[in-house]
Amino acid sequence: MEVGREDSEMLLGPVETYPDALPAQETSTNEDVVPRRLSGTSSGGGITNNTPIESNNPATSASRRRAADPEIIQKVEAVVQQIVRSLQQEEGKVWISLRSRKRPGTSPSAQSSRSPAQDQYKLSFPGDTPEEAWRFTVVLRILELIHETLVNDAVVSKRNIYYKDPELFKSQKVVDRYVDVLSHTFGIQRAALNVTAAAKGLVAGSFTMTFHDSSTRSCNGAANAILIDDVDDIRSVDISNVLWILVVEKESTFRTLDSCKTHENSRAGKGIILTAKGYPDVSTRVFLRLLSISSHPLPSIYALVDFDPDGISIMSTYKHGSANLAHENANVRCSTLRWLGVKSGDLNIATSNTGLSDDDADDIKGLLRLSKRDRKKAVGMLGQGICDEHGVEQEWRRELQVMLMVSLKAEMEILSQRPGGIERWVEDRLCEEMS
Repeated sequence: MEVGREDSEMLLGPVETYPDALPAQETSTNEDVVPRRLSGTSSGGGITNNTPIESNNPATSASRRRAADPEIIQKVEAVVQQIVRSLQQEEGKVWISLRSRKRPGTSPSAQSSRSPAQDQYKLSFPGDTPEEAWRFTVVLRILELIHETLVNDAVVSKRNIYYKDPELFKSQKVVDRYVDVLSHTFGIQRAALNVTAAAKGLVAGSFTMTFHDSSTRSCNGAANAILIDDVDDIRSVDISNVLWILVVEKESTFRTLDSCKTHENSRAGKGIILTAKGYPDVSTRVFLRLLSISSHPLPSIYALVDFDPDGISIMSTYKHGSANLAHENANVRCSTLRWLGVKSGDLNIATSNTGLSDDDADDIKGLLRLSKRDRKKAVGMLGQGICDEHGVEQEWRRELQVMLMVSLKAEMEILSQRPGGIERWVEDRLCEEMS
């Protein structure tokens, strides 16, 4: 028996069409603390009682348009058609076949080399356990909301998906996980599902963006940093005047460099600084990659991170990708990224077996003892992938070994104690690296 779109709608429900413009409602906002968005445009509409306020307003996602790929819609409907077919054949159980995103302890490169058959698993209903039945329902509900978004050529945030059915989903992490699982299952990037994440990253510098609607926005001399929003709206970025790009782990340090206009006034020339405020989100990683391929010759790209295992892990996510999104790594990694600091050579620590005394460590602001978690993470990084004995990042390996040997780590704020502060250190190091 042939199963068509009408059968899919038995489970997906009727598609709700979005109006071209949402009616304006009164909202209460503090414009002084709302960062400008990368797109430079504000979504229409107001905040409903069931929608939390966030910088990338989920209540207005429906007013944003992006043409959906018909093949993606067919893939979503094919999953539902399989369920309908099982119901018609009275098989007793219906199921959804998915692909696992990762296997614990698997590096991004090893993960991407695994075959689809190795990743396959199924969720059934009624499930073998109540939890399996719940997970099946969660995936089906997310498919329904994604399908509704795609057929309307709309864009929806993962945050908005969660607030469509918070009692079912239970937490935002559940939605985040299964949206990524579905994109991995379909063999596409999450953006192809017209699903975005809440904006997180910030950028400042000398560049001009051209969007797919042919509009442009120049960020040269902008008074404030710009929120990295939906990168898929950007067609190209002009960075012809840029000589360097600096990825900063911490927002506080980013703000310091931005307030000093390091990207405009540095002796190293015009630059761009950006941060994802810790571990990077996909939008910030995609934007960095876009910058890294937008000019010839390419600007030098550096990372400023804490001298600790997490700092190196954050840098690795930018440069090599992550196991969670191994299927997207080729499109989000920046392979030309280099480590500016903080390194052991930037610190006044003795690389002996004993390192500093506790009193000495306490006296130096920003210098801390490795925790048990830090040591475990460092040892794990040394034992696999890019930092192992034959890995491609031997400098990272040596610095991890130094951390373990002296049992110390350092926050980048330690550089603020240098003459001229961290901004002078960054400028001097950039000039040194680029000379």
